Amino acid sequence: MGASGTSCTKILRVGVVTALLFAIGTGTPAIVAANPVAATSGCMTSSRTWVNSALPQVETGMFRWQFDATPASTGIDGVIGLSSGPAGGYTDLAAIVRFNSTGTIDARNGGTYTAAAAIKYAAGTSYHFILDVNLPAHTYNASVVVSGAQLVVGTNLAFRTEQ
Repeated sequence: MGASGTSCTKILRVGVVTALLFAIGTGTPAIVAANPVAATSGCMTSSRTWVNSALPQVETGMFRWQFDATPASTGIDGVIGLSSGPAGGYTDLAAIVRFNSTGTIDARNGGTYTAAAAIKYAAGTSYHFILDVNLPAHTYNASVVVSGAQLVVGTNLAFRTEQ
């Protein structure tokens, strides 16, 4: 059981140096995600502060990172992303997926957010994200499983421009 009383699915323990979960603009936790490090600890709940979770190995080439996230409400602006070390601010993130304030899921592509199609999200529903990351090329593909179907969020997305 997670901090909010919901159960979580464990995620694949794949690494980059840090996985980051962050939600902004809410007074209560906005996203619950499975903890990528402590398989016995259950879930990690977001907050208004940065929540860093180091992964067990450093990746140097291409790899897949999968995780589950559950938004507590719609209309949030909550991001989950990867950085090369502990993140102290939003600009530290390179690859980002987001539950955006319009009620859809998107991903960062360089300096903007994009989505291949409008993918709606609902409060209390668990979503399984898949990021295929190419560190040497500074690109990634993002998809999300919704109601058993894998939907493309974006392909060949560039790491955040500030990276």
